[in-house]
Amino acid sequence: MEIKEFSHRVYNNLFENILPFWRTTALDTQNGGFVGKVTYDGFPIPQAPKSLVLNAQLLWVFSSICLYEKRDIYLPFAQKSFDYIVEHFLDVKYGGAYWQLNAEGKVIDTQKEIYGQAFLISALVEHYKVTQDMNVLQYATNLFDLIEEKSHDDENLGYCEAFKRDWTPLNASRSGENSKLANRSLLTHLYILGAFTSLCRIWKDGNLFYRLKELIELFLEKIINSESMHFRLYFNKSWNETSNQISFGLDMESSWILCEAAQVLGNKDVIAQVEQLALNIADTTLEEGTDLDYGLFYQATQKEITDFDKHWWPQAEAAVGFLNAFMISQDKRYYEASVNSWIFIEKNLIDTVNKEWHWKVTRGLEPIQTSPKVSPWKGPFNNGRACIELLRRLYHIKAVHMDQVLLQ
Repeated sequence: MEIKEFSHRVYNNLFENILPFWRTTALDTQNGGFVGKVTYDGFPIPQAPKSLVLNAQLLWVFSSICLYEKRDIYLPFAQKSFDYIVEHFLDVKYGGAYWQLNAEGKVIDTQKEIYGQAFLISALVEHYKVTQDMNVLQYATNLFDLIEEKSHDDENLGYCEAFKRDWTPLNASRSGENSKLANRSLLTHLYILGAFTSLCRIWKDGNLFYRLKELIELFLEKIINSESMHFRLYFNKSWNETSNQISFGLDMESSWILCEAAQVLGNKDVIAQVEQLALNIADTTLEEGTDLDYGLFYQATQKEITDFDKHWWPQAEAAVGFLNAFMISQDKRYYEASVNSWIFIEKNLIDTVNKEWHWKVTRGLEPIQTSPKVSPWKGPFNNGRACIELLRRLYHIKAVHMDQVLLQ
């Protein structure tokens, strides 16, 4: 598939499939904001609770699309997301954002998950870039300061994961739909890394850059298994691994986000180390995690695949991660892998009838109809961000004539 066609197909999916769904089906016309759940076949559930993660995703996507496309039609949706978060999710007494509301916008879960706070920082950064509203930036920097004060582990490094409303520490974390209870997780630290990377681009703060450097080192020294080339998922406070699970989707997502973080940090040695790691992970994923139909398996151990289903978000991250590997190496295998990931998405995950993407399909490529289109753990972020990342990267490949490699 040539770059022009690849870009066209990604663009059409973003603007004709994903975004129209969130502008129409997912709108909560009764209570404001967006509904917390939509069924597999596209029916909104108005009584469903509303999660911080989903609402932060919406703010991120609508703000990012304003930056990418500069269409005024999406700005009201970004502002709608921002206003809803400020009015309903922010805790004016203790700081931070609540985990969950009921359908009417009343708080039903006051727990403070660092995963959610980090997600909100990333969303606020995108919204600030659109609006240039200093109040939005202040919300983001205040959240960073709060995470530093309440969550950073000065002794073991990294961040404590979960707190009560008043920031009393908790041992249990909900850093993913099927996450295990652990003191530290890859997912939370990955989204802190992404948040700090984004914030570093607009806010020149010495402590922020220091923490970004610390996080990158933590990924390279503690979180990656340099023998298997998989990221470890769960740890105790001392960063000893507490699970043998492997997530191919998180491997690919972490690989390209680490590259972004290293570029922002600006250390050439770190950039080289991280880019080589990204290539190693891409090779491992192609060998161990990719099925004959080019879909990514959901989960495994070091010995075997334990979940053969193909979820929407690992396929999105694979498309970006493989394209990132091509940009590093100019090895055509990675470009072809990215294209194959996208073709798998088109054939099996994109819902051409009700719009958006299915949550997952079986190994036999049957959609799981019990999995909703929208939930606290399924929003427009992974697929929306993947489309934007693919479009930006394909444009760059063309602009610097890297596409000539594909003709050789």
